[in-house]
Amino acid sequence: MRGTGLGRSELVLRAEGGLVDVGGERSAGWKGTIRDLLARSVAAPSRTWISARDVRGSIAWAGGPMRAELDPGSADLLGATLRWSRIAWRAGERGAAAALDAHAVIDAVSVAPLLRTLQPEFGWGGDLAVGAHVDVRSAPSVVVEVVVERVRGDLTVTDEYGTQSLGLSDLRLGVAANEGQWSFTSALAGSALGVASGAVTARTDPHAAWPGADTPIQGVFELRVANLGTWGTWVPAGWRLAGELHASAAIGGRFGAPSYTGHVEGSHLGVRNFLQGVNVTDGDLALALEGNSARIERFTARGGSGTIALEGDASFDDAPVARLKLVARKFEMLGRIDRRIVASGDASMRLDRTDLALDGAFTVDEGAIDFTRSDAPTLGDDVEVIRRPAAAPLSPAATASAAAAAASPAPIVAPATRQVALDLRVGMGEKLRIRGRGLDAGLRGELRLTSPGGRLTVDGTLRAVDGTYQAYGQKLAIDRGVLTFVGPIENPRLDIEATRPNLDVRVGVVVAG
Repeated sequence: MRGTGLGRSELVLRAEGGLVDVGGERSAGWKGTIRDLLARSVAAPSRTWISARDVRGSIAWAGGPMRAELDPGSADLLGATLRWSRIAWRAGERGAAAALDAHAVIDAVSVAPLLRTLQPEFGWGGDLAVGAHVDVRSAPSVVVEVVVERVRGDLTVTDEYGTQSLGLSDLRLGVAANEGQWSFTSALAGSALGVASGAVTARTDPHAAWPGADTPIQGVFELRVANLGTWGTWVPAGWRLAGELHASAAIGGRFGAPSYTGHVEGSHLGVRNFLQGVNVTDGDLALALEGNSARIERFTARGGSGTIALEGDASFDDAPVARLKLVARKFEMLGRIDRRIVASGDASMRLDRTDLALDGAFTVDEGAIDFTRSDAPTLGDDVEVIRRPAAAPLSPAATASAAAAAASPAPIVAPATRQVALDLRVGMGEKLRIRGRGLDAGLRGELRLTSPGGRLTVDGTLRAVDGTYQAYGQKLAIDRGVLTFVGPIENPRLDIEATRPNLDVRVGVVVAG
């Protein structure tokens, strides 16, 4: 038999055998051999799901409940070889559950090709191979032993910086059940990952095929990472982590809604991106897990010579909600030569399923922004200006607007399904200076960012002080430079006056509107 579905998959089945009598009933079953069984995708990239040859078995549909058996054999499933010594199945009757009796092993299979199929851009490699054994009996009571574990080898990840080995020495997942007690275990150890282990038990009816959602559970979990820097492969390009992390928790609650009680601790934590100018160091974390909630007992970090602190809590019950408060004191947000921002302030955030509320106030303690690293354009030698041009040169106000946007923390735009209540005030302080494309000026003032009706609005005034603007062979002193925001950020009111200094005749430019 050969079948094709929508031109994308193919099923081939070739069997031989015949009808047999069962329990005195004629033609009540079938017994024979499956000579060929193949199920695969024929669309690129092609993939074989099941492949088997010469599998002997039988099926009976009379003389009792429906039942099927397979003699010892093997099959290839998604590239892994499954070998069984027995597989027997019997349908349930009079409300009883179906019965299964199976013992099988999965030969060692290479993991990297499977991961490359799931994540083709990630750079998986290595010779890690895992195997498994399965022993299941569902009658008269459920007995289960399933173990998936590392057989040999290691995984590697290749990115733009080279190839890194995970250093795996242990990888194991296990599920066991006997007399109604279910046990779930896991273990992971790798020189580049750390050590993680967990164990959970659940007690239910000995005849239950799986614990129900209301089944009580108890267990433990522990994670220890000596160097978070080795997890760099899993963070976006250009970012680097540092520090050590330790987590331990007791697990309780129900099978469908577990709870955790324990601690997460981190020391010497850091994150950096030299290209973006981010360098946060000396992070110290203490997080308490309390059932269905988590509470930040301590989180501090340094940026330059300043600090940042975070406190708050979150609950994960039927109505999850998180409340956080951030305090920054002369914290260096950006530390590039051409983009440096040191800020102080406080902010509070509340987040639940439908709403995000963020309010706070920040002041730029000091900063310097060179957004172009170049002078303004100049006219060619063959150009002679004989009258006022139709368009004014690049205004200091427009330049100051771009600098203010770069200096202010960018509000996060939430998904359309979440209501955002934003009230954030950003002061420019007394030591913020902007340079570039001929502009050199201090920036003063304050902006207030809000979100009425889900639309970002900005209110406030920015002023250019002690500034000059040089372009087209002229150097103008900025006598007055004011940007007033009322509503949409893209349409501020301008009031700019810049003149040439030390002249008997006042010559310059005025921009308004």
